[in-house]
Order: sequence, then C-alpha cells, then structure tokens
Amino acid sequence: MNGACLSATLAVAVTMTLAWRPMQSLDTLDNRMARLDGIEQRLSGRVDGAADRVDRAIQGRIDQVDAGLGGLADGLGQLRVSVGQSVDTLDDTSARLDETFAGALLAITELTETANPSQNTEQRRAVKFAAQGGPPFDESLGPASPEFQRQELPDGSVAYRRVEAR
Repeated sequence: MNGACLSATLAVAVTMTLAWRPMQSLDTLDNRMARLDGIEQRLSGRVDGAADRVDRAIQGRIDQVDAGLGGLADGLGQLRVSVGQSVDTLDDTSARLDETFAGALLAITELTETANPSQNTEQRRAVKFAAQGGPPFDESLGPASPEFQRQELPDGSVAYRRVEAR
C-alpha cells in the first residue's frame, strides 16, 4: 500500500503542478483584463467629455449666428417698410408735380392766347395735348417727304424707310 499511496501522492503533486501554471496564467490575464477595463472607462470618459465640449461650442456658435440673422431680418424688414414709405411719398410728390405742371402749362397757354389772339388753333391744340401728357405736335416740320414711308415699330418707336421708285 505504500506504493499506492506514494503513487497517488505523486499523481496529485504532478496534477497540482500542471494545473498551477494555467491557473496562474488565468489569474494574470484576469488582472490585465481588469486594468484594460479601467483604461477603457477612462478613455470613454475623456471622449464623452470632449464630445460634450465640442457640442456646446458648436451650439454656442449656432446661437450666435441665429441671433445675427434675426437682427439682420429685423433690419431688412425695417428697410423694406422705409423704402415702401419713400416710394409712396415719391409717387404722391410726382402726382402733385404733374398736376402743378399741367396747370401751369394750361395757364401759360391761356396767357399766350389772350396776349396773341392770332395764334394758330393747331398749335393751341398741340399745347393742350402736351399738357395732358401726350407728345408735342410740331407743325413747323411740314408734311412728310413722299420718298420715305413712316413705320411704327412694336416697341412704340418710329422708323422711316426709303420708298423705291418704280
């Protein structure tokens, strides 16, 4: 039995020795994994902190741009109102000036008629027509030459074309 006991003790010792090294390696690996987990948590915290700082900085810049654009929009709205009021004022002034000019032109025409009663009636009609906003009529030009044909273009302008002799 001594041999069996010795053999069993030797088998247990060999098994313990062979099992001890892998157990020690597993323990070392477990310690390394624990340290890596700590490093991972620290890195994750740093990355999250940096991302939060970047997010806050970008949001601050966006808020600044929004505030600037809001002020610009208000300024453009006020400018639009001011321009509209100026245009209305100019329209009113122009209408009053047109009325005043037409009245002055008619008064001058009447004064001319009373001062010079021998004036041609066609010229008086041309002056009244001009006072109403139409183009003046010039009798001094005389009739158009028969060598030219008058053409009114679609844009309202007038062109003359030479008529070819047949």
